[in-house]
Amino acid sequence: MSPLPASVPALVRTRIRAAVRRPARLTPEEREERALLLRLCSLLLQYPDEELAASAAGLADTIEALPPSPAAAHLAHFTTWLTGQETDALERHYVETFDLRRRSSLYLTYYLHGDTRRRGMTLLTLTSATAPPAGTSKGVNCPTTFRSCWSSPL
Repeated sequence: MSPLPASVPALVRTRIRAAVRRPARLTPEEREERALLLRLCSLLLQYPDEELAASAAGLADTIEALPPSPAAAHLAHFTTWLTGQETDALERHYVETFDLRRRSSLYLTYYLHGDTRRRGMTLLTLTSATAPPAGTSKGVNCPTTFRSCWSSPL
């Protein structure tokens, strides 16, 4: 049942309902916060190496400075775990989590299609639509996607 009176034409009611459901535009502060969250996710989802282990404390400080949100809480929990691990343990955990199962692969096309011809066509479509940043592999994975999202206008 519509909260609008029956005297309002159906077309107008439909447009009003659509406008009410439409998400609000982001403020510049919200855009910056979202871009920072995407940048942090991009960094934390990359293969853990010595550089990531060395910068984990700085990343944790950056995450603690974020405004309170569910995403910031999850990232803070993850960086707390990250700072307490050795680099070798981080590498093993990364491989066990992302490299051994199709369901948890960071490569978006591999999750959808596996090693099939459709994966190649999807990969071609995605890479032509979103040019990956210089120095990255052609495979479309979550960190690369996040990086292209925060570098483009939201």
